[in-house]
Amino acid sequence: MEFLAAGNEIMQLKIQEMHGVFKKLRMETRPGKHHDHAYLWVKGNLVVRTRVSRGSGDIPMPAIYQILHQFHLNRDQFTSLKKCPLDLNGYIEILKSQGMLE
Repeated sequence: MEFLAAGNEIMQLKIQEMHGVFKKLRMETRPGKHHDHAYLWVKGNLVVRTRVSRGSGDIPMPAIYQILHQFHLNRDQFTSLKKCPLDLNGYIEILKSQGMLE
């Protein structure tokens, strides 16, 4: 399933891609009954808390918008994160530039 993002571009996000993001950012993960929960801690501070379904397939559009908000990223930044150009250090720099981290 594909979703319209800004302009005419399409955004698609699969549950497996989210698990790849969790690994890439070295997020702490905890399995729940219906969802996997993920937490990113930086210098003892919780920066991101999110969850994804334990199933497989596509993440619905409302959940994609929520994930973007939880990660404090726009669509293009998140796409870079899931496709590999953006790593943990780059992500931390984005959060610093937004005033989320010192």
